[in-house]
Amino acid sequence: MAAQPEKKDGYPLTRTTVSTAFLIACSCLTLTSCQAPESGTGPAGRETAPTDTSGTPSVGAEAVPDLSSATSNADGSPIVFDPVEAGKNLPDPCTELSATTLNEIGFRENPNKTAIGLNDNLLGKAITCSLDLIEMVDNFRALGMDSDNVSKEYMVENGLFIREVPESIVPNAYFYTFSPGEEDICWIGADTARGRLGLSVAGPTPSIRERLCEEAVGYFDKAYVETDGFSWLVN
Repeated sequence: MAAQPEKKDGYPLTRTTVSTAFLIACSCLTLTSCQAPESGTGPAGRETAPTDTSGTPSVGAEAVPDLSSATSNADGSPIVFDPVEAGKNLPDPCTELSATTLNEIGFRENPNKTAIGLNDNLLGKAITCSLDLIEMVDNFRALGMDSDNVSKEYMVENGLFIREVPESIVPNAYFYTFSPGEEDICWIGADTARGRLGLSVAGPTPSIRERLCEEAVGYFDKAYVETDGFSWLVN
């Protein structure tokens, strides 16, 4: 096991500044950003099968594959969560993932947890789970896994959404940021019924975002595999 990486001056984004980024994004949320589940969907936007008058799911001429997962509805579309409800039960990687699972993903155990807004009446909520990589790659380091109730719609509207990530095995994964123009960190995440689950990887300055994002995708995919498709997030 590699030695614990030392903090370097080349890392402008510390765990404190990451928490601050979350705080800024969460504090900007207003109740008007809350999304109701889409028409024709069940709780948290999960699509429901059509039923006949007896209440039995109808069966079409051709079977439609069920693409539901922790991050997708039955038709493969992204989960749409209610920010208010998600804020009451955000994923907590620090306590819900065992030390063994964290090690299998590539993280050291004993994460440092920071909770934002969980005990107040404001809408914005977040949990940051700061982690270190077991093995350093190109001097990159993980800032950790995190969750929040900031919707994808909010990210798009405020210029914080970067792009979809079809190269990830996690359905509906996307890149985003809390500070447009930053090049020394890459955030990847996906929306679940309990809010957004994200993961970030940072590097020394200057860094190439594309390279950081390759590592972020790799660790996000590994987390998906080692937790059986984020099964711990499915209510």
